[in-house]
Amino acid sequence: MLSEEEYKDVPNWKNFQQGVNKAIESLNRQHNIQWLINAQHMSLTSPTYSSQFLGKVEAKVFDFNQYKSIKESQKSTMQRRVTISMMTSCINQKSDSKGSDSSNEETNEVPQNENNQPSIFISITENQTGLNNQQTILNESPEERKQRKRTMMVKKIHKRKSAKQELKKSLYNQLTTPNHLIDEIVKVFNKIFEKTYSQIFEKQKITEFNQEAESVFNDIKRFIINTVNFLKRLVTWIYEELINQLEQGLDDEDLDPDYIIEAILYDFIFRDPNSSTYRIVYEFSKLKCQEKMAKFKESLLQKKQDKLEDYDEHFKKSIFRLEGKKHPYAEVCNKIHSIEKEMNPYLKYESIVLLEHEMLKCVMSYHSDDQRALAKIKDNFGMDVKLPLLIYCIVQSQKETILIDHEIIISFVHEKYLDSVQSYMTFSTCIEYLLGKDKESCLSQSTV
Repeated sequence: MLSEEEYKDVPNWKNFQQGVNKAIESLNRQHNIQWLINAQHMSLTSPTYSSQFLGKVEAKVFDFNQYKSIKESQKSTMQRRVTISMMTSCINQKSDSKGSDSSNEETNEVPQNENNQPSIFISITENQTGLNNQQTILNESPEERKQRKRTMMVKKIHKRKSAKQELKKSLYNQLTTPNHLIDEIVKVFNKIFEKTYSQIFEKQKITEFNQEAESVFNDIKRFIINTVNFLKRLVTWIYEELINQLEQGLDDEDLDPDYIIEAILYDFIFRDPNSSTYRIVYEFSKLKCQEKMAKFKESLLQKKQDKLEDYDEHFKKSIFRLEGKKHPYAEVCNKIHSIEKEMNPYLKYESIVLLEHEMLKCVMSYHSDDQRALAKIKDNFGMDVKLPLLIYCIVQSQKETILIDHEIIISFVHEKYLDSVQSYMTFSTCIEYLLGKDKESCLSQSTV
């Protein structure tokens, strides 16, 4: 995977490849690696084959073409092992039911762990439980059967609603296991980044975004983006079964496993407070936005005293005006201020996407005692309201550095999310308007 054609021109990639190789060699010398045992469980591979599985991970990393043959041989081995394990379990259960004391002497006994349970994948355990429950299901009454189906339906609905959270939580828990391969690779990335770009930034004392600075920043972005892409492919391969299982519950068309995995991996890349990665990305983004920020700041100051009706006369008698409130939409302004605290580009993006929700919450809270007004709010909360309202909130926040956050999002969040989510497109349109674009063209562009 590391040696594929698409990576050949990525800056520092040979050094990165060597570092990853050393990380895998180091892991190969370890025993009872918890993350690896967990990963094997999820792919129906016996925990006693840890070195073999790591060899497959290594083969996957360095030779993507071996993937199919590895996967096929792995699946056939898994199927045989599952069948043998389940047959053995049934034999043991039968022996136990006869009161036999000699079950531990069986030559085909399933290996026991410290909890005196078979050391096999959890799904097999679930299948064994299913065998135990089969007789109960056959003997249940019509009313019990109806209740069981109703319970299953409720569980299914609940699963569909929480699939995003479950996938995010499950993957994050696995990837934060001590000495995880992904974490070791991120450490390799951080060392190379620190050695290469921190020294360039500190020694050259870059103070303007000239052609040389642009070239360095482009290299930085390519290195980060390709590292995340590589890690995403590796995570998708290792946790393929887990992802496929939980993907079925994702019912939001704007979300997919790729988004969730990328968000987690960018958190890994930028989260270390001792790493210079985010600081340097932020400083380069700031340099790139320097001229725009001066213009943006001036625009914010000029419009600071504007009222909502100055952006659209319909707000004079609108339920969105929040008449009599000293600081209307202060919660939205606070949310805008909090965006810069997020180091993960995907969390910055999500914060901006949620600004519309924050605006709606302010209006609903203000009219909480007026049922007629509440009934009108959602029906009238269209683009002709959202755009001027968000412009007003950005102006009131007086946060010109929002342009830096915007630049970081554009640099790292995949364009398919930027171009398909209406609330983010509305935000981008507001920025363009405050930088001098006329209102009519902004409004027509945001409604396309």
